[in-house]
Amino acid sequence: MNIKRVFVVMSAYIICATGATLAMFGIFLSAWSFFVSSDDNKFYWGGGGILIIYIGYLIYRFAFPHIRRKWDDYY
Repeated sequence: MNIKRVFVVMSAYIICATGATLAMFGIFLSAWSFFVSSDDNKFYWGGGGILIIYIGYLIYRFAFPHIRRKWDDYY
């Protein structure tokens, strides 16, 4: 296996993990903002959390098909 192919596969995994991490952070932020926070701007923070969930999902959705396509090459 050449270096370029390893780099492409590893970058897809890193991008996928970044999207999943953003989505997880958005879930925690929106849940904390809506249910726990007593701040006056909790609905803005919760809306921002939902936006982060959506952005993380889009990043994950971009990288996951590449990983699935390359999965048969190794296993």
